[in-house]
Amino acid sequence: MFGMGKRTRRVVVAVVYDRDRDRFLLAYNPRWPGYTFPTRPWPAQVVYDPLEERRLCEQTACQALREDLGPTLGEVAEAHWMDRLEVTGVSGRTGQSVRYVYDVVTAQLVHPLPPETPAGRFVYLTAQEILQADPRHPAHVERVLSWTTWTVLARLLEDQQAAVAVVCRQTDGGREYLMTLSRHGRFFFPAKRMGDEVPAERLIVYEFKLDADYTGKIVVEPELVVRMEQQTRHLGQRRYTFHLCRTLFPDEDLNLPGNRLEAALDRAGTVFRWVPEAHVAAPPDYCSDTVRGLSAAVLGMPCLPPDAGSP
Repeated sequence: MFGMGKRTRRVVVAVVYDRDRDRFLLAYNPRWPGYTFPTRPWPAQVVYDPLEERRLCEQTACQALREDLGPTLGEVAEAHWMDRLEVTGVSGRTGQSVRYVYDVVTAQLVHPLPPETPAGRFVYLTAQEILQADPRHPAHVERVLSWTTWTVLARLLEDQQAAVAVVCRQTDGGREYLMTLSRHGRFFFPAKRMGDEVPAERLIVYEFKLDADYTGKIVVEPELVVRMEQQTRHLGQRRYTFHLCRTLFPDEDLNLPGNRLEAALDRAGTVFRWVPEAHVAAPPDYCSDTVRGLSAAVLGMPCLPPDAGSP
């Protein structure tokens, strides 16, 4: 898919955000010359497994950090594939129009970096300082940054749209809500990022039918939109729009252990749990911080009566 149409370049981008400084790490690239997120071309190999492809992106990002910062300063504690962005731009080297495909990997370093180096190998800049380097920015400030840097960051920080499935069951102890384990090791409502103008209702159906191979009936009710800003671990302050959809499984008794929904999630390797409404209202540490911002809207949505899930 990446070789069709105009010339395409695929690039792995390593993004390191320092929460204490509230700044992003940029390394000097003598090829351009200028400061940019550490980047490397996609390795010249074909990978058919999406999970293996993401692991290769993470390995490439770690390699970029080690090479740009040195084996000690560039040692990576953790790296996670985050997103794939497509941008059309003009190559600074050839002057030709190129379709760039950026695989973005967020990373945390083992050792904190000093604020600066005499040789200027790297710098820390705030998001605003990076975005202002874009000549199209109304408060443009000329800086020695590559256009890749402000383009990638602007795309990452733009309003994030997510479809969220609110799956509720009524038990003798009160309401419980289905949550799944995120890649950050905390539980959140089943969710998918939105893009390509696919409506939230359809994405939620995909979440269960395609990703978990659930074969029963799914009813997704019209969405409730919640907008919020949130401080994130890997990118700092971000804007989110959550499309909350009450999601029903009329063929299932969700109180029955091992029902078809739970069995499908188990087969798909999806770690899940039923979270009591008290923990939605006041999320404990095992829940994502985002649950707190959505709790009022979620708890205000109607839940199934005790026997509504029976066939």
